Amino acid sequence: MRSSRNASIQVLIRDTKLAKELGHPLIRLSQRLSSKIQLRKLITEPENNEREFMCCDTDGLLYKNDFSVYKGFANYAALREVKQLREEFNYLWEYGETDPDLQLLQL
Repeated sequence: MRSSRNASIQVLIRDTKLAKELGHPLIRLSQRLSSKIQLRKLITEPENNEREFMCCDTDGLLYKNDFSVYKGFANYAALREVKQLREEFNYLWEYGETDPDLQLLQL
């Protein structure tokens, strides 16, 4: 992220309450870097709500079939899969909502 000034991170969270209660480090980091890291609460359920994935750039993919099992795979040349998953993510992101509990009040 530090290598490009245009880099950004978008994260959809299923349970923002649990993340806030546990004091997840990503929440604190997003509060410090609010212009680079955006968090939203997942409102619309995806077609396959058991999986989790992370798309990196245009062709990097980190994928888990079952979010309750810490087992998955990485593919650094998954251009077609990333395109499809990014479209799904963008749809879910559009309907996600910002959780005020995750924001830092600046005075």
